[in-house]
Amino acid sequence: MQGKFFKYKWLAGVVVALAATAALFVLIVPPKEDRLPEPVPNAYDVFVRAGRTVEYDRNLLMLDDEMIFNRSVHTNQVNQAALADLRRGLKMECLAPDPSIQARWGFGVSSRSAIMDPGMILRAESAVARERGDLDYPIQCDLELIQLGHMMERGGG
Repeated sequence: MQGKFFKYKWLAGVVVALAATAALFVLIVPPKEDRLPEPVPNAYDVFVRAGRTVEYDRNLLMLDDEMIFNRSVHTNQVNQAALADLRRGLKMECLAPDPSIQARWGFGVSSRSAIMDPGMILRAESAVARERGDLDYPIQCDLELIQLGHMMERGGG
């Protein structure tokens, strides 16, 4: 009787070990999806690079007068270079990285926040031009902002 019980205990241990291995495998290896190949060059990389060069005083975001922030962003020459990069990226193909890779390696959040900064430049450009009485340029900036949002969600989470 003792030998039979030992045999079943050993078998139960093997089953538990196999189940744990299978569960670990499912958690580590993401399911295969049919994804488009990333374009080369990828506009996503251009947007992230442009966003990381944007400069603005975050304290100005707290002011009641939003135009002070918009004017400071508009007049910064570094931001004008980032805006040129952003517009270059809008003419390229874009495919956001696989969301499971972003979650696993933790780079999705910082990349997404970097992409929001060029959006601020477009918004500031639009507001300053509107304040000057220009009607066409603000519409162009707003349409580019919509295009940026659409491109960033393509293929990503």
